Amino acid sequence: METSKPPRRRSPGYVREWSSPALHAVAMRMNRDRTSADLTEHQEWLYDAIVSELEYRRRRTRPVWRACACFLCIPPFE
Repeated sequence: METSKPPRRRSPGYVREWSSPALHAVAMRMNRDRTSADLTEHQEWLYDAIVSELEYRRRRTRPVWRACACFLCIPPFE
């Protein structure tokens, strides 16, 4: 039987330091901007890092009912 490893954080340190509301604000803005124009490669990387951090924070939140349930924090597949 495999032991489950704790989830890894893949986002850079400066993204980890941001508050959750700030991460949500930036990600929502970038998501809205995606509808009108393509994001640059660097913007896509930052967006992915932010979403990864939000998913990590959701998995680590206890009690679980306090965790955010928006589309950014819940990954599409386990």
